[in-house]
Amino acid sequence: LYFALRYEEELKEKNLRLVSAQALAMDAQNRMLRYQINPHFLFNTLNALSSLILAKENERAERAVLSLSSFLRHTLEKELPDKAPLSDEIEAQRQYLLIEQARFEDRLNYVENIPSELRDALAPSLILQPLVENAVKYGVARSNAPVTIEITAEAADGRLKLTVADDGANGSGLQATPKLGLGLENVRRRLDLIYGKTAELTCGPRRPHGFLASVEIPLERA
Repeated sequence: LYFALRYEEELKEKNLRLVSAQALAMDAQNRMLRYQINPHFLFNTLNALSSLILAKENERAERAVLSLSSFLRHTLEKELPDKAPLSDEIEAQRQYLLIEQARFEDRLNYVENIPSELRDALAPSLILQPLVENAVKYGVARSNAPVTIEITAEAADGRLKLTVADDGANGSGLQATPKLGLGLENVRRRLDLIYGKTAELTCGPRRPHGFLASVEIPLERA
């Protein structure tokens, strides 16, 4: 009986250490993701603002500054929770894409299909950011024609599926290789830490052209 109780106690301690390690790893992943986003994003945004000011596009420059302020307030001013309502995640991506539209003007279109009944669904904070960044970097920046980025949410059988798709002529440049880029690899690792085998990241070419990335997680409500 003594050895059985001792074994049970050691097992509990081991599980507690594992949960603590996962929590610390998840926090590190969140911080890495946020730091990864900011430097090149801010550099590009400031360059775009400088160009708008030099061209005396004051209204567009003002809109870009307001969007930048809103985006940074959401991502940097406070500690992000592990999970947040989908409405918060979509608003962050909306502000991000408004900023990018200052760079690309009419070459970047944005469409969102988010059912109202899913806006309180929970998703990992900024989980869509690397997917949207990929669409901008490889779908919009490498195309001379207008590109539409579409964010879609759908639910079925207790699952939530979030998809970021673009119709850029070059896709997202990742379909030629099975290895994920840093941003998508971070997404996959975060999903593993938070949900284990109950979450999935899928990505690949979109027909007739473009790229599509989807995150599928258990459906939870705020």
